[in-house]
Amino acid sequence: MTDESQAMSGVTDGPLLSVENLRTTFYTDQETIHAVDGVSFTVSPQQTLGVVGESGSGKSVTARSILGLVDDPGRVHPDSEIRYHDPAFVQTVARTYPDRVTWAGEKTARSASDAFVTIESGSGEGSSVTVERGSVNLVAAPDDVTRSLRGSEVAMVFQDAQTALNPVYTVGNQIKELLDIHQGLSGTEATEAAADLLESVGIPDPKRRLSEYPHQFSGGMQQRTVIALALACDPAVLLCDEPTTALDVTIQAQILELLERLQHERNLSILFITHDMGVIAQVADAVAVMYAGEVVEQASVDRLFDQPRHPYTQGLLQSIPGLASEGDRLPTIDGRVPTPNEPATYCRYAPRCPEAFEECKSTHPERVPVDSANEKSGWMRAHTAACLLYPEDESLEDRLQMHHNFGAPDESDAATTAREDD
Repeated sequence: MTDESQAMSGVTDGPLLSVENLRTTFYTDQETIHAVDGVSFTVSPQQTLGVVGESGSGKSVTARSILGLVDDPGRVHPDSEIRYHDPAFVQTVARTYPDRVTWAGEKTARSASDAFVTIESGSGEGSSVTVERGSVNLVAAPDDVTRSLRGSEVAMVFQDAQTALNPVYTVGNQIKELLDIHQGLSGTEATEAAADLLESVGIPDPKRRLSEYPHQFSGGMQQRTVIALALACDPAVLLCDEPTTALDVTIQAQILELLERLQHERNLSILFITHDMGVIAQVADAVAVMYAGEVVEQASVDRLFDQPRHPYTQGLLQSIPGLASEGDRLPTIDGRVPTPNEPATYCRYAPRCPEAFEECKSTHPERVPVDSANEKSGWMRAHTAACLLYPEDESLEDRLQMHHNFGAPDESDAATTAREDD
């Protein structure tokens, strides 16, 4: 685990990936499930954001939403924003869709009402535009834009390597297929590139291994192969969905060390999803704690472990062997994560919370600063929590009013919700 000063070093101006008010809902005949409900975070260049929470918190759905991999009956709400900020990618998309570009701060003919490309700094227009800083909103973009991003810019390492690999094709065939589709490599050139990828993730005798099938690999080697597949198109961001869950402790440590090495060698940004707070302490620079589809606390990894503010985060940390208080049994959080099948008009954690009070049943907490000294700090240092206990220096009445004001939708939000309900 790096300390806060190490975490901040080398961070460039602005995020590489930003998620704002992400809402992903599954519509079934029996109920409507708000699997991801207003999630916001940013991932900065060459940094690791850890996303932690119990099973059912919405972590994996968040990652799949970013890549456009949510299947029916789920869909990402159109008022959500998933923005990718790499200037080269933004420039390519802006030149392909010149009529869907808006220039930040301008209300001129160069702004489109249905734009999904935003240019903050650049020059020129149309197919010759140059982008220095901007973003593409993947929620509003056509499917071909998301497909062009998937793999080449943002790739995913799935939780279960056995299901992520096709059992009827050799490992080499699966890697070379990606290299052919995304990089146009074939024949000897593709074989060499595939062997290099296996070697980069620590698989011995890589050329021979290319002709073997996934079942001939151990669990650790299968996970390394899945990582190699994710790296095949040289992405800038890796979404790691619990990549060490099914592995024993020794192999887990090896995979974590591998990811750390690859991050430094390839300048990767990583979104690391796990339910293991011990893993988060080892790999993350900043942490977003999720519960029932919402981010309930976010901070740098050092601040979160040293000064956890949300009762849920405190409960998770107390359950870590070695960090918990001495005793015969580890503390537990009674109950289970609820299925978020109704709008959040109250605190979803209240039924399990030892600090809950009457107003928690009727007021939905919004993320507010829990340390006034960090309100204007960068994302790595900012510490927020969605809990009616904060801000601590305010009266209960003022706290409730603050949370109400933070959560009040504007007129455009209300109109969007009405259209979706219709």
